Amino acid sequence: MYIRRAPHLRLRSIFRLKSAPHLRLLYIMRLVSLKAIWLAPWVASRLRHAFLNQAFKFWNSIRIFATL
Repeated sequence: MYIRRAPHLRLRSIFRLKSAPHLRLLYIMRLVSLKAIWLAPWVASRLRHAFLNQAFKFWNSIRIFATL
């Protein structure tokens, strides 16, 4: 298990899995899902900030139009 997780052997294992494309796909999907788990809170906070920013802009434009 330790050898499998060594970063310098990761590329070699992907090349070794070329003979079995479905295993390579599973391997890449596992790597991507691990990265997604780490990045999910950051992405969610960025989306939330963008959404709130748009909502505030929209609300401010409504207020400006209401005061005209």
